[in-house]
Amino acid sequence: MKRRWTAILFASLLALGACSNDSSNDEGSADADGTQNEEQTSEDSGEQAALMEIPDVVATVNGTDIEKAELDKQVEAALGQYGQKVEDAPNEQLNQLYQTGTITLINKEVLLQASKDFAPTQEEIDTERAAQVEQAGGEEELTKGIEQAGFSEEEFQTLLQDNIQIRNYLDHQIGEVNVTEEEAKAFYDENKQALSNAPTEGEGEGAEAEGQSQQMPPYEDVKEALIQQLKLQKTTEERQKVIADLKEKAEIEKFIDTGAQNENA
Repeated sequence: MKRRWTAILFASLLALGACSNDSSNDEGSADADGTQNEEQTSEDSGEQAALMEIPDVVATVNGTDIEKAELDKQVEAALGQYGQKVEDAPNEQLNQLYQTGTITLINKEVLLQASKDFAPTQEEIDTERAAQVEQAGGEEELTKGIEQAGFSEEEFQTLLQDNIQIRNYLDHQIGEVNVTEEEAKAFYDENKQALSNAPTEGEGEGAEAEGQSQQMPPYEDVKEALIQQLKLQKTTEERQKVIADLKEKAEIEKFIDTGAQNENA
C-alpha cells in the first residue's frame, strides 16, 4: 500500500469533518501555502524560527483535556499527506500545524460532545470499515496501513466510530442541502465572465495564441457537476455555522497560542 494513501486516510479520519473557516481546501493544502511563505521569509532573514513549546494538555473543552499525544498524531498525519516526517519539517511549518491542529481537535471535541446521542450502529461501523478496506486494496493492506500510521486496531475503530457519530449529528442538524438550477446557472455565468476576462496563458508566444481566451464547456455539460460542487460548498458553510455556535456556548481553554489568523476558526 502506498504511504501517501495511509497518510491521507488518517489525516481525514483525525480531522473528523471538524472543518474550520478556511475549509475550501483541506488543512494540508492551506498549511502548505502558508508554510511556503514563512519558509521564504526565514530564508531571506537567514534565521530559523523557534519551535513552540507544546504542553502535555494543549486545550480543554468543557473540562475535557486535549492532550499533546493526540496533537502529535494530528501533525504527523498532516505532514504524511506530503511525504514529510516531523523530524524533517522546518519549525515554521510545525508551528503552523500545531496551531491549526489544535483548532481541529477543539472542533472535533466540541462536535463529539454535542453528538453523544448519535452514536453509530454496528451496521454503520461495518459499512464504513468495508469502504476503508476497499479503498486500501484489501484487509491485509488496511491492517498494514493502520500499523504504519502508528495506530492500534482499537484506535482505528474509535476513529471510525467518532467520524460516523459526528457525521450523523451534522446531517441531522443541517438537513438536506439543495441547490437550484438557477443558482448553478448564475455560478456558471459569473465564472464564465471571469475566465473570459482572464489573461491568456499563451500571450506573447505567437500569433495563434495571441487574443485567445479561456473557455468553459457548455453549461449543460457541467450542470450536474456544478450542482454537486455548490451542494458541497453549502454543506461546508452550514457545518461551519454549527461548529461556531457550539464553540460559542462551550467553555474552551487553550494552552498554546493558536495564532490570530486561526482565532475565528
